[in-house]
Amino acid sequence: MKKQHILIAMALVAGLVLTMAQKSFAEDTPFLLSSLTAEQKAAMITEGKALIKTDDCFTCHRIDSKLTGPSYKDVAKRYAGKDDIVDTLANKVIKGGNKNWGFAMMKAHPNLSLENARKMVVAILSLHKGDAPAAK
Repeated sequence: MKKQHILIAMALVAGLVLTMAQKSFAEDTPFLLSSLTAEQKAAMITEGKALIKTDDCFTCHRIDSKLTGPSYKDVAKRYAGKDDIVDTLANKVIKGGNKNWGFAMMKAHPNLSLENARKMVVAILSLHKGDAPAAK
């Protein structure tokens, strides 16, 4: 009986280590806009816009004008051409924060997955002139 408990505990620990290693790799791998095909980017934009509409984003943000937070077009303009900015901004959406756009605090969205936050960010960044147009 003791051997069974030890084996089960070892299997659980091994599974936990493997899960943590996989999660760490996924989060440590930088997300680059340039790695997306046009089709992938278009799909992310469409999904991101849908997620933005169903979340509470428009409580503080507008597309063309500042509300409590910056307009999405201002965000897209500030980060235009920064290929590796998606994860930084996605983590900001998830964790919240302030002092990048003044003193207004962006609330955290801890229930949002990194994947969905990335989609939202890609949709916002697409609003910059010269990028693929955001889906309506």
